[in-house]
Amino acid sequence: MKTIWVGRRRWPRPSPGSRRAPAADELTQGFCRTDPTIAQHFGRVTFFSDERQAFAQVSRPALILHCNDDALVPMAVAEWMQDRMPGATLQVLQATGHCPHMTVPADVIAAIRSYLEDG
Repeated sequence: MKTIWVGRRRWPRPSPGSRRAPAADELTQGFCRTDPTIAQHFGRVTFFSDERQAFAQVSRPALILHCNDDALVPMAVAEWMQDRMPGATLQVLQATGHCPHMTVPADVIAAIRSYLEDG
């Protein structure tokens, strides 16, 4: 099996039909190992806070990166963010998961570079 390097980690290369990157599996396992008190606090802060009104107040251009196959956040949320943030650019990555900086870091870097070069 061939391997690829992501940061300082060496990962087995996913099989051609694989839909999950190794980093996605590690992220899932990390959540499962999280201290329940920390997980409870994270859930409370994440799911009971509502800062939607802040999107209209963004005064700088922004790049929104979203995976086309994100089971956690639907595409409609990324589109909603773009619609409400003046000057926002939505870049959809052809990737699975919610953490593209972990699963497809090269794509994230390329998207950020392209955004900065075009801006």
